[in-house]
Amino acid sequence: MTTVDYILAAAVLLSMLFGAVRGFLRESVALLGWLVGLWLAWRYSGIVEPYLGGALVDTELQEWVARALVLIAVVIASWILGAMLNYLVQRSGLTLGVDRLLGGLFGVVRGAVIVGFAVMLGQAAQLGTEQWWRDSRLLPIGEEMASVLRGYVETGRRYVAETELPESAT
Repeated sequence: MTTVDYILAAAVLLSMLFGAVRGFLRESVALLGWLVGLWLAWRYSGIVEPYLGGALVDTELQEWVARALVLIAVVIASWILGAMLNYLVQRSGLTLGVDRLLGGLFGVVRGAVIVGFAVMLGQAAQLGTEQWWRDSRLLPIGEEMASVLRGYVETGRRYVAETELPESAT
Protein backbone atom coordinates (compact mmCIF):
# COMPACT_ATOMS: atom_id res chain seq x y z
CA MET A 1 0.00 0.00 0.00
CA THR A 2 1.13 3.52 -0.74
CA THR A 3 1.00 6.64 1.41
CA VAL A 4 -2.15 7.81 -0.35
CA ASP A 5 -3.78 4.45 0.51
CA TYR A 6 -3.04 4.99 4.19
CA ILE A 7 -4.46 8.52 4.01
CA LEU A 8 -7.66 7.29 2.34
CA ALA A 9 -8.04 4.45 4.84
CA ALA A 10 -7.47 6.86 7.74
CA ALA A 11 -10.17 9.20 6.40
CA VAL A 12 -12.73 6.38 6.31
CA LEU A 13 -11.67 5.02 9.72
CA LEU A 14 -11.83 8.45 11.38
CA SER A 15 -15.25 9.06 9.90
CA MET A 16 -16.36 5.65 11.19
CA LEU A 17 -15.06 6.43 14.68
CA PHE A 18 -16.80 9.82 14.77
CA GLY A 19 -20.01 8.17 13.61
CA ALA A 20 -19.75 5.43 16.24
CA VAL A 21 -19.09 7.92 19.04
CA ARG A 22 -21.95 10.23 18.05
CA GLY A 23 -24.40 7.53 17.02
CA PHE A 24 -26.67 7.18 14.01
CA LEU A 25 -29.41 9.42 15.28
CA ARG A 26 -27.19 12.46 15.84
CA GLU A 27 -25.22 11.81 12.64
CA SER A 28 -28.33 11.56 10.48
CA VAL A 29 -29.93 14.65 12.03
CA ALA A 30 -26.66 16.56 11.50
CA LEU A 31 -26.49 15.51 7.84
CA LEU A 32 -30.13 16.38 7.31
CA GLY A 33 -29.48 19.77 8.95
CA TRP A 34 -26.61 20.52 6.57
CA LEU A 35 -28.60 19.46 3.50
CA VAL A 36 -31.71 21.41 4.51
CA GLY A 37 -29.54 24.35 5.55
CA LEU A 38 -27.79 24.49 2.19
CA TRP A 39 -31.07 24.25 0.34
CA LEU A 40 -32.69 26.96 2.48
CA ALA A 41 -29.60 29.17 2.20
CA TRP A 42 -29.79 29.13 -1.58
CA ARG A 43 -33.58 29.44 -1.72
CA TYR A 44 -34.24 32.07 0.93
CA SER A 45 -31.09 34.13 1.49
CA GLY A 46 -32.91 36.99 -0.26
CA ILE A 47 -35.27 37.24 2.69
CA VAL A 48 -32.33 37.79 5.07
CA GLU A 49 -30.43 40.27 2.88
CA PRO A 50 -32.61 43.33 3.69
CA TYR A 51 -31.95 42.78 7.40
CA LEU A 52 -28.23 43.23 6.84
CA GLY A 53 -29.10 46.91 6.47
CA GLY A 54 -26.68 47.67 3.68
CA ALA A 55 -23.76 47.03 6.03
CA LEU A 56 -21.96 45.40 3.14
CA VAL A 57 -21.37 47.49 0.04
CA ASP A 58 -20.69 44.55 -2.27
CA THR A 59 -24.06 42.97 -3.15
CA GLU A 60 -22.49 39.60 -3.95
CA LEU A 61 -20.78 39.55 -0.56
CA GLN A 62 -24.06 40.52 1.09
CA GLU A 63 -25.76 37.58 -0.65
CA TRP A 64 -23.08 35.15 0.58
CA VAL A 65 -23.26 36.51 4.12
CA ALA A 66 -27.05 36.04 4.06
CA ARG A 67 -26.58 32.47 2.83
CA ALA A 68 -24.04 31.80 5.58
CA LEU A 69 -26.39 33.18 8.24
CA VAL A 70 -29.27 30.99 7.06
CA LEU A 71 -27.00 27.93 6.94
CA ILE A 72 -25.59 28.60 10.42
CA ALA A 73 -29.07 29.08 11.89
CA VAL A 74 -30.34 25.81 10.42
CA VAL A 75 -27.23 23.85 11.47
CA ILE A 76 -27.54 25.17 15.05
CA ALA A 77 -31.24 24.24 15.08
CA SER A 78 -30.42 20.74 13.83
CA TRP A 79 -27.69 20.40 16.48
CA ILE A 80 -30.24 21.27 19.18
CA LEU A 81 -32.78 18.87 17.66
CA GLY A 82 -30.17 16.11 17.52
CA ALA A 83 -29.23 16.64 21.16
CA MET A 84 -32.89 16.54 22.20
CA LEU A 85 -33.56 13.37 20.21
CA ASN A 86 -30.42 11.76 21.62
CA TYR A 87 -31.62 12.59 25.14
CA LEU A 88 -35.02 11.04 24.39
CA VAL A 89 -33.40 7.87 23.03
CA GLN A 90 -31.25 7.56 26.16
CA ARG A 91 -34.25 8.10 28.43
CA SER A 92 -36.40 5.62 26.53
CA GLY A 93 -34.02 2.77 27.25
CA LEU A 94 -33.35 1.99 23.60
CA THR A 95 -29.96 0.41 23.19
CA LEU A 96 -27.18 2.84 22.53
CA GLY A 97 -25.13 -0.04 21.13
CA VAL A 98 -27.34 -0.30 18.06
CA ASP A 99 -27.33 3.49 17.62
CA ARG A 100 -23.53 3.52 17.79
CA LEU A 101 -23.15 0.55 15.47
CA LEU A 102 -25.39 2.21 12.90
CA GLY A 103 -23.48 5.46 13.49
CA GLY A 104 -20.26 3.65 12.65
CA LEU A 105 -21.78 2.31 9.43
CA PHE A 106 -23.02 5.81 8.62
CA GLY A 107 -19.47 7.05 9.21
CA VAL A 108 -18.04 4.50 6.77
CA VAL A 109 -20.46 5.67 4.07
CA ARG A 110 -19.64 9.31 4.84
CA GLY A 111 -15.92 8.50 4.67
CA ALA A 112 -16.40 6.81 1.30
CA VAL A 113 -18.23 9.91 0.03
CA ILE A 114 -15.40 12.14 1.29
CA VAL A 115 -12.87 9.92 -0.49
CA GLY A 116 -15.02 10.04 -3.64
CA PHE A 117 -15.05 13.84 -3.62
CA ALA A 118 -11.30 13.93 -2.95
CA VAL A 119 -10.75 11.64 -5.94
CA MET A 120 -12.97 13.90 -8.07
CA LEU A 121 -10.74 16.84 -7.11
CA GLY A 122 -7.66 14.77 -7.93
CA GLN A 123 -9.10 13.83 -11.29
CA ALA A 124 -9.92 17.47 -12.00
CA ALA A 125 -6.29 18.32 -11.21
CA GLN A 126 -5.24 15.50 -13.59
CA LEU A 127 -3.37 13.57 -10.93
CA GLY A 128 -4.31 10.28 -12.60
CA THR A 129 -1.11 10.41 -14.62
CA GLU A 130 1.06 10.45 -11.50
CA GLN A 131 2.87 7.21 -10.63
CA TRP A 132 1.71 7.21 -7.00
CA TRP A 133 -1.90 7.48 -8.21
CA ARG A 134 -1.47 4.49 -10.53
CA ASP A 135 0.30 2.46 -7.80
CA SER A 136 -2.48 2.98 -5.26
CA ARG A 137 -4.67 0.02 -4.34
CA LEU A 138 -7.52 2.07 -2.86
CA LEU A 139 -7.81 4.82 -5.47
CA PRO A 140 -9.62 2.54 -7.97
CA ILE A 141 -12.35 2.10 -5.34
CA GLY A 142 -12.36 5.88 -4.83
CA GLU A 143 -12.66 6.33 -8.60
CA GLU A 144 -15.78 4.14 -8.62
CA MET A 145 -17.25 6.25 -5.81
CA ALA A 146 -16.33 9.43 -7.69
CA SER A 147 -18.15 8.10 -10.75
CA VAL A 148 -21.31 7.50 -8.69
CA LEU A 149 -21.05 10.93 -7.04
CA ARG A 150 -20.54 12.65 -10.37
CA GLY A 151 -24.02 11.52 -11.42
CA TYR A 152 -25.55 12.97 -8.25
CA VAL A 153 -23.62 16.23 -8.63
CA GLU A 154 -24.87 16.62 -12.21
CA THR A 155 -28.46 15.93 -11.13
CA GLY A 156 -28.15 18.48 -8.33
CA ARG A 157 -26.60 21.04 -10.64
CA ARG A 158 -29.47 20.65 -13.13
CA TYR A 159 -32.03 20.93 -10.32
CA VAL A 160 -30.50 24.15 -9.00
CA ALA A 161 -30.24 25.62 -12.50
CA GLU A 162 -33.88 24.80 -13.31
CA THR A 163 -35.39 25.84 -9.97
CA GLU A 164 -36.92 29.28 -9.90
CA LEU A 165 -36.03 31.37 -6.88
CA PRO A 166 -38.75 33.23 -4.98
CA GLU A 167 -39.16 36.90 -5.89
CA SER A 168 -37.63 38.07 -2.60
CA ALA A 169 -34.42 36.16 -3.36
CA THR A 170 -33.77 37.81 -6.71
